[in-house]
Amino acid sequence: MSRVKELENKLSRISAQLNTLQEEKIFGSDTLDKTTIEEMIGLLKEEYFKIVDELEVIKKADYSDGELDLLINEHKGNGTNDVWYDIRLTNTPVYIGEIRVTYCNPIRFFGDVGYELKKEYRGHGYMLKALNVLKEPLIERGLIHPKFTVFPSNIPSVKTIEHFGGKKVGTTGFYDIYEADLEEDAKKIR
Repeated sequence: MSRVKELENKLSRISAQLNTLQEEKIFGSDTLDKTTIEEMIGLLKEEYFKIVDELEVIKKADYSDGELDLLINEHKGNGTNDVWYDIRLTNTPVYIGEIRVTYCNPIRFFGDVGYELKKEYRGHGYMLKALNVLKEPLIERGLIHPKFTVFPSNIPSVKTIEHFGGKKVGTTGFYDIYEADLEEDAKKIR
């Protein structure tokens, strides 16, 4: 379930609780006094508005998991088959890296994914999290078997791709080619 859906479900539950408490406040409660009901209403309203604020930030992102946001960067790749996604920490303007997806390139191959993370954010699992957020737009565009090109000497990147589910499918002699299978994720999203 996407973070937006999760938050929208929480808002729904809180609204129902607020309605129930408002009725108990007006008509009386068998178990709670009015002061307790008012305190509970205050806490629920606080939680409600925090969720509304978080939703506003997330909805500004094109894709999010609540920790990382992916924003399509329209200034990069215009007129090409590339889509660039800026990676940002959720609820902040902090840019930590980017992902490029070449959705169609007759010279290379369909669905080539490349990425870069700022040095200070490496080693914390952010790229794997960002790739997991990227699954949704990949699947939306019909890219169920994305490919990754990586220098064999770039061990951290190879490990990230393997943790994402990538399997080595070839080499050009210059770099290795990995492919991930998003079939199971596509079934969940659809």
